[in-house]
Amino acid sequence: MLTLMRNNKKILNIFLWIVIFAFLATIFVVWGVGDQSASTQNYVAKIGKYTVTQDEYKQAYDSALANLQAQGGTASRSDNFTRNVIDNLINRKLFLFEASRLGIPISDAEVRMVIEQTPVFSSNGFFSIELYQNILQANGISPDFYENMVRQDVTIAKYLELVGAASAVTEEEIAAEYNFSFTEASISYFTVSAKKYRKELNPTEEEIASFYENIKERYREPARIKLKYAEFIPSEFEFTTEITEEALQNRYTASLADYLLPETAELYQIVAFVRNWDNESAVNAASEKLQKAYEELRGGDSFYNVSKKYSEDRNNGAVGTISKSSSPSELENRLFALKNGEYTPVEKTDYGFAILKIDNRTAAHLISFEDAKAALREKVESEVRERAYRDYVYDFYRKILSAGNITAFESENDGVLRVKTTEFLSRDDPDAFFADNQTLADALFTLGRSDISPIVDNPDSNVIYELSERIESRIPPLSEISSRVLEDYRLDIAFKEAVQDTSNRITDKVEEADFQRFAAEFGEKVVKIPPFRRIDSSPEFAWATFLSNVLFKKEEGDVVKFPEQNSLSVYVVRVDKLTPPPAEIAPSERSAIIGYLSSIKQADALDGAVKELRKRYEVSINPLYLQ
Repeated sequence: MLTLMRNNKKILNIFLWIVIFAFLATIFVVWGVGDQSASTQNYVAKIGKYTVTQDEYKQAYDSALANLQAQGGTASRSDNFTRNVIDNLINRKLFLFEASRLGIPISDAEVRMVIEQTPVFSSNGFFSIELYQNILQANGISPDFYENMVRQDVTIAKYLELVGAASAVTEEEIAAEYNFSFTEASISYFTVSAKKYRKELNPTEEEIASFYENIKERYREPARIKLKYAEFIPSEFEFTTEITEEALQNRYTASLADYLLPETAELYQIVAFVRNWDNESAVNAASEKLQKAYEELRGGDSFYNVSKKYSEDRNNGAVGTISKSSSPSELENRLFALKNGEYTPVEKTDYGFAILKIDNRTAAHLISFEDAKAALREKVESEVRERAYRDYVYDFYRKILSAGNITAFESENDGVLRVKTTEFLSRDDPDAFFADNQTLADALFTLGRSDISPIVDNPDSNVIYELSERIESRIPPLSEISSRVLEDYRLDIAFKEAVQDTSNRITDKVEEADFQRFAAEFGEKVVKIPPFRRIDSSPEFAWATFLSNVLFKKEEGDVVKFPEQNSLSVYVVRVDKLTPPPAEIAPSERSAIIGYLSSIKQADALDGAVKELRKRYEVSINPLYLQ
């Protein structure tokens, strides 16, 4: 087993970390890579001479399904769940094979770093060897096996980092995206409502029937379900435990890293900010300003006086308390080498030039067992209580599964559970408890009659649901909704007239005064929208994305007539002004653009790499798994 300790670590590229933790999300799955015989007919896929067995597929499938269900989701054929599992399994193998062919090196230190910085193995912000070993043991995994899996994940991540590194964003691409997204538009609009054109039309039965047939999906009633549910509330769970002094002492000893407080100090600064490092005159001015401040300090003036005279920060030089990290930077080492009251020469930082002073240093020290005992006891008791509560809920869940469902369990154990029943609920019901949880809604609406859900974790409770009744989605017959269809017929005709009238009467380019006149002719008032960019969301319109794509291709004075069927209105919009962005791109905007373009190019590069690897290694999938 690798020696796990909080030693010096280098920082991995952020893209690499994203990939690593994406794989670690499903880490407790058996992922084997090795030569296997391709003679068996019971295969899922073939990658050159390598065969993906049914066992490997089943392990991957079960893991993916468990993760999906843990989030309240369910797998279905329509979601291509099976194919996605197979594709992900194949791609993983391909990445490992290609990384091996390229000779990508993976060190023990890299594997150790990933494990130590995995949040699930951390306690109070520090890696816990005890927690690490306990989690592996609970999942039936040896440290050597787990570390080999992590090694594979890091290998894949480094290969993907290599693929993504080829996706550099050019200055031309940045400039084009900047102009595209940050051009600003000012617009005015008024609406023409179809209701102004509504007439008391009396169509024939044939006309109404034909109209109904063409738009009857509009009247579809959503599926509705009624749920029975058993609710468990942690705060009502009665459980007592006694934690011995010896157990606390053992826990403290095993978690000493959690109680080691690093060396700290209060940091002060005199700073001259540099907002654009490409501006040579501004950089030189900031540097000269701080050199002058430094000379006055050397001449005997106080740090406070010099800071007040020269510093550009807003906190009178006070930065706050800093801690010495487990992997201190060169600057951090220099700072903690200072004595109280001492300061550095002029330092070049990311934000400008600074003179830094250290004061009120405290040495690293270990919180004693006696000082830690009260909080440790509370923590351990909480953990024991939580495990007991989880066991309590899962025990009931197993009993409910064994009985068949909540109804069957309740008939044999009346009053044991807190059981309630909902009203009939539809997926789009804004007041339903799952209205803001689409994943949970999907899981509940795919339950069969009398089926039960997995345990659902809510903020203050845990719930098991049973589908009691379902009313399937339907379209009411015309006889049930004839008056509603007649009114819709009249409004539909009125909407078409509104569209035609605005098209005929309003030109495609108008002056502002004429636009005001057009609005008055329709009995409307012009509304002006505050300036917005293409990347901004406009709260004024539900159709803002579509409209913004049209508007930014227009010229000042152009008019767009936008019929909106849902609101039975025509929006008449005038482009008052289009303002290109400033020539100089702000650092935050440049960073956002680079991130956006990089993500697109990396995704394209990865897609291209997968296609190339599938050709190189001759991938085929058993047709039985494609049905």
